[in-house]
Amino acid sequence: PVHVPTGSTATGTLTLQAWGTYDNGNRQQITSGVAWSSTANVSITTDTGVATGVNLGTATITAAAQGLSNTAAATVYLANISNLAVNPATWTVSGTNSGNMDFTATATANGAPVDVTTGATWTVSPTPALGTFTCTNSGASPETCTVTTGTTAGSYRITVTYPGTTLAPFVAVTVN
Repeated sequence: PVHVPTGSTATGTLTLQAWGTYDNGNRQQITSGVAWSSTANVSITTDTGVATGVNLGTATITAAAQGLSNTAAATVYLANISNLAVNPATWTVSGTNSGNMDFTATATANGAPVDVTTGATWTVSPTPALGTFTCTNSGASPETCTVTTGTTAGSYRITVTYPGTTLAPFVAVTVN
């Protein structure tokens, strides 16, 4: 996948490259004659292949040259993140009853809070021995996590990650 930071500064762009494998087996970068295009969220300067993040989310980038084309998935993410938080930070649920909880993830970038719930990845650990504990990772806000009836009692974590940062806050979950 291609990760393109959003913003109008140099950190908000990425120069794309197209590579081709020729009949003789040689692999070379194609430096001219490449037509670039993209779906929503990414703007591409077609003559230079410079991608600029426009809106947070995913896009498909297409490179076409010499009668062939290929695509790559692009994720436009927030650059310059100084903080990443999840709300709520704790959840207690009874293992004898199923339960759902909605969560949001907020990043601080350039001093301003931004909801990044839809671009975050939500991971439950450890996997319960019995029952099911999952988060949807649906790309919607809020993120819904579910504990089914009969889930093994214990302590769990819902860890939240976001492209472009190593910050990984978590929700402390108790199933009793």
